[in-house]
Amino acid sequence: MNRTLSVLPAGEHAEVTAIGGDADFRRRLLELGLAPGAKVRVVRAAPLGDPIEIEVRGFRLVLRRAEAAEIALGPHNGDAAALDAPTPAPVDLPSHPTEAERAAPTKNTRRCRVALAGNPNTGKTTLFNLLTGARAKVGNFPGVTVERQLGDVELPSGTTVELVDIPGTYSVNARSQDEELALAELVGLGGSPAPDAVVVILSATALERSLYLLLQLREFGLPVVAAVNLLDEAAREGLEIDLPQLARRLKVPVVGLVARTGRGVPELLSALDALLAAPPPPLPERWPWQTDLEHASVLDGLRAAAGAALGKDAPPTRRQAFALSRLMAPADGTQDGQAGDAVRAAVAETRRQLAKRGEDLDLTVSHGRYRYLERQVRPCLRHTAPAGRTPRTERIDAFLTHPVGGLLIFLVVLALIFTAIFDWAAPLMDAIDQGFGRLSQWLGARLPASLWSDLLANGVVKGVGSVLTFLPQIVILFLLLTLLEGTGYMARAAFMMDRVMRKIGLHGRALVPMISGYACAIPAVMATRTIENPRDRLLTMLVIPLVSCSARLPVYTLLIGALFHAERKVLGPLSLGVVLMILTYLVSTLLTLLAAAVLGRTVLKGKRLPLLIELPPYRLPTPRVVALVLWHRVRMFLRTAGTIIVVASVVLWALLAFPREARYSQDYEAAIRAAGPNSEAAALLRTQQQGERVQQSYAGRVGHFIEPALTPLGFDWKIGIGLVGAFAAREVFVATMGLVYGVGQEVTEKDATLRQALRNQRRPDGRPVYTPLTGLSLIVFFMIAMQCLSTVAVVRQESRSWGWTTFMVGYLWVAAYLASLATYQLGRLLGFE
Repeated sequence: MNRTLSVLPAGEHAEVTAIGGDADFRRRLLELGLAPGAKVRVVRAAPLGDPIEIEVRGFRLVLRRAEAAEIALGPHNGDAAALDAPTPAPVDLPSHPTEAERAAPTKNTRRCRVALAGNPNTGKTTLFNLLTGARAKVGNFPGVTVERQLGDVELPSGTTVELVDIPGTYSVNARSQDEELALAELVGLGGSPAPDAVVVILSATALERSLYLLLQLREFGLPVVAAVNLLDEAAREGLEIDLPQLARRLKVPVVGLVARTGRGVPELLSALDALLAAPPPPLPERWPWQTDLEHASVLDGLRAAAGAALGKDAPPTRRQAFALSRLMAPADGTQDGQAGDAVRAAVAETRRQLAKRGEDLDLTVSHGRYRYLERQVRPCLRHTAPAGRTPRTERIDAFLTHPVGGLLIFLVVLALIFTAIFDWAAPLMDAIDQGFGRLSQWLGARLPASLWSDLLANGVVKGVGSVLTFLPQIVILFLLLTLLEGTGYMARAAFMMDRVMRKIGLHGRALVPMISGYACAIPAVMATRTIENPRDRLLTMLVIPLVSCSARLPVYTLLIGALFHAERKVLGPLSLGVVLMILTYLVSTLLTLLAAAVLGRTVLKGKRLPLLIELPPYRLPTPRVVALVLWHRVRMFLRTAGTIIVVASVVLWALLAFPREARYSQDYEAAIRAAGPNSEAAALLRTQQQGERVQQSYAGRVGHFIEPALTPLGFDWKIGIGLVGAFAAREVFVATMGLVYGVGQEVTEKDATLRQALRNQRRPDGRPVYTPLTGLSLIVFFMIAMQCLSTVAVVRQESRSWGWTTFMVGYLWVAAYLASLATYQLGRLLGFE
């Protein structure tokens, strides 16, 4: 009886004999070369025993044991038998094209468009940044909101071409939105023209796997240049590639690259220049890998439907290849959005025919392609490394993913990230905040008193300041994440933590964004970009606001210090204030995990997706690439979320500033003149006047309006004003309370005067407004409620959906209200009021 991959001991080789399990996941494994006949080795298991790391065709993948159990193994017999077998003659696909199909497309005089395609982790984006730099533009793919990068590149002949960075993909058989967009750009769907040429980035250390995509593009009849990148890594592993022989065998231009340093880039541009200047090569009428005549006839029947999607000028070979890619795409058709109704209907019928005949098209095609690639590639490779030498990446992994040491190192990395965005960024954030605060005060003092000067000083300037205040955290976090992602450690973190995160329905990569949320939700939400699966990424975004960020800390400190005996020792050396603060963070963490578990099983419920992560070799990203990545991300934040934040800040200013006329309890202007304009008494009078204006503003009216709803929580209308003001940012609650109670806007959470003002507040019947129970209810509310406009803006930016953003705000507010209500009312029943 055959063993399965899930029980193969670490370090032992075996040969794949069969693959079962989920059909879509099986297709992906076949496309990655994990097909019958492939040699596979288990490298190691994760520190918690699951998932496992395997090696196949020169690269490494992470699979869970549940999926590995569907892969049957036999003894490894070497590669000679498979390569010595006679090569079957290629089958003519399709049959003779019609005259209409032979008609040549009309010549297009537009500027040449070149696509940059390749697998993830092959250095594609590094090359794009090297060729285009800061000149790259960011736009949306046609018809969707996913962004793409475009840049102009000048060729040696002086011709300027437009370079399009295609999302990384292993195959044109689209299984995600990114891969669907890659297919659309490469073959011309949804109104986009097909590119004039494609530069395919190949990994020198995983050449067979990388060439699978190039072979598919050749089937579409696209002119390609093969750029074999990472030659330096291949040399370190003792692997030499005969590039001229590879070019002769594949019949495409092949150039060697080290994109990280720029080596080979001039040769690549020359090869691309020559390809664009030469007349288009004749389109092949057959593919060079084995298939059978029944499959040929099945694909031939899809040609008409494919032509309707690609356009009347699409050549027969491209129609045939497109039909095959649709047949090998997910069976549920979720990624057929741009294919058209005719293609979807034809594909569904063809799948029924194949199922009726019991044919395994996925296995036949994938196995045929890899057998062809093995025969073309392996004669071009020469291994010079001593037998038995452990690769450098494997030696590093033995240390960084060790069952004990690896977890300790990961905790140190998390502590470093947390410290960096919590402590290191604080001085810069404070300096920016104080700088804009002084600028606002300076403008208020220098400009003539008017509506417009108030708008500029307290609306626009403070709004811009609130945006720029986050930049140090964003830059520091993304610098660290770029380094972790670029070196390959981020994939290892997901490998180690997947078992823990899977218990609550999250991806292993979600841990770093969630930990970052303790500092600030804004960079934490942006950090979810490292999660590939859209559902897992959205779920992580929706629960990150529950993590107690640093902006909540001033509110907690004010309420605990004012309403509890914070200095009293309760647990040995621990004071009551420290214990309450620890409990606050512990409860918020538990609520975050609970929300993830509930949302993942309800509104975001779906079938459990198998884990499939590629573990790239360890690399050191270049400073130029890191700087460009940071620049693009900062620019995106300022352009999108920053715009929303500034506009919303102006709206909140208007709520606090209007109406302009207010009825004061005394003639403050006369009192200020009598006290002396520069005296402390005058400053106190101005603060009291500002407090009365706030109480009579639209924000104050909102506070009065919502007071009936807040009363069951133990809050009054003045706390309602604080909640409205805190929507700009949670820490604004402290300054708003200072204004409302006439203490001053520049107070801090440790200000004794403000704390005493809270204790002195009385209701109309004489009862205190702020009691320990009220403070606890307010802490619970702030722990859960979505009181951060900037986070709302960033979630909208990253999710590309106002619907999900509105849902996030709504469920958090409802949950906060119910939790606060339960806290206050239960406390009253137990006699704690």
